[in-house]
Amino acid sequence: QARSSNPNSKTQLEFNMSKMAAFNLLAAAALLCCIGCCTAQHGRPNEKYTYIGCYGDTTRRDLSSYVAHSRMSVEFCYRQCDRLRYRYFGLQNGRLCFCGNTYGLYGRKSERECNRRCNGNRDEFCGGRMRNCIYEIHREQCECDRKPNA
Repeated sequence: QARSSNPNSKTQLEFNMSKMAAFNLLAAAALLCCIGCCTAQHGRPNEKYTYIGCYGDTTRRDLSSYVAHSRMSVEFCYRQCDRLRYRYFGLQNGRLCFCGNTYGLYGRKSERECNRRCNGNRDEFCGGRMRNCIYEIHREQCECDRKPNA
């Protein structure tokens, strides 16, 4: 069994453990701060997302992820895409919800082409045949998400 002959080794070990505990505490606090920032929700519905316009689509989808629902609404689609941390969402043909971080591959279309009512809320429009009503999700940007200036 090895023993240290240095009387200061116990003090040095305690000091190093104290520094490590302080570092871990600071790292945890920074992480919690960032999580709190990233999960903050805006209070009023018109601050959660903004309508951008009517955009084309094809079978090679403009937005990468989608969900179909018989009771589709703008709010339902927003919640699905926001939960998955996407930046944009689009509604198509009354019942389809698409999510993605880019949009517009097939160009802007006339608003008249996005005239299909949402199956879950007849007061709202949910795109058209191969036409997406595109919305941008508003989210506070966290320090941990920001890219350094080049």
